[in-house]
Amino acid sequence: MRFFARFHGLGSRRSAPPVPWLEEWSDLDGRGAFGEAADLIRSRLPAIEQAHGSTSEEVASALIMLTITLGQAGQRATSDFRTVVSRVLELETRLHGPETPVAAMHLETLARSFLAARDYRAAEPLLRRYLRIWENHHGPDAAKLVESLSDLAFVRARLGDTAEATRLLERAVGFLERYNGLESPSLLPLLEALAVEIRESGNSLEALNVCRRIISIQEKNFGPLSNELAMALGKYALWLRDAPGVDSEVLKNWFARGVTILSEKPQEQLPPELRARLRKQPVKDDAR
Repeated sequence: MRFFARFHGLGSRRSAPPVPWLEEWSDLDGRGAFGEAADLIRSRLPAIEQAHGSTSEEVASALIMLTITLGQAGQRATSDFRTVVSRVLELETRLHGPETPVAAMHLETLARSFLAARDYRAAEPLLRRYLRIWENHHGPDAAKLVESLSDLAFVRARLGDTAEATRLLERAVGFLERYNGLESPSLLPLLEALAVEIRESGNSLEALNVCRRIISIQEKNFGPLSNELAMALGKYALWLRDAPGVDSEVLKNWFARGVTILSEKPQEQLPPELRARLRKQPVKDDAR
């Protein structure tokens, strides 16, 4: 990785000596002692800044290592994590420019931290800037855009903009269809999110059509007698039962078909959550 190359003196700095504390950090990181590894980097930062300058590649590299370590320590949603990523973004922008794929990478990391903290208004402009940079460098059909389009759709939905959330999800679905095919199971999470937004907009019949497509994909990928199909039939039948304009007979047939599939299976072949419900006890970890 680029930041390890800097510290080890590779590339344009082949004659640079090895960095002793990097081995110590690697050992702590390898043992899962992420808190100690983060403290080690923090303790070395002043010396790195003094040796190379506070806006140097070496300082940016150390801060990138710190963000990785904090993330491994489960601190992605913290303000401390966002402070470090913000400084990395500032340095990388100064060193390499504001519209580079490297800047986009850090924008995405920062946006995901705000998402984890449920600060959707702060995440939105970062996601939009990330998408703009990525499209400029890789084109509007880049596969990497799908996840961030989904994230931005989630943000817009949380902020009450169902119309834009729907447009973003439709665009993400279109990308996946081109990359993976019209019947790929990778479409299922996006299609379910799309069905939710369409129903929120008041178009229950279109939401029903999206659910039909989800069920069709489930059947083609997992089989007509699969647990996945049975659970989807029951789930969407119940979800749409109060939706205005939806034919109740369609939903009854879905539900009945799902029950039939499951009723013909031995109990040990049922989904763990359903087995637990039948036993009237919580799902145990080893049953998942």
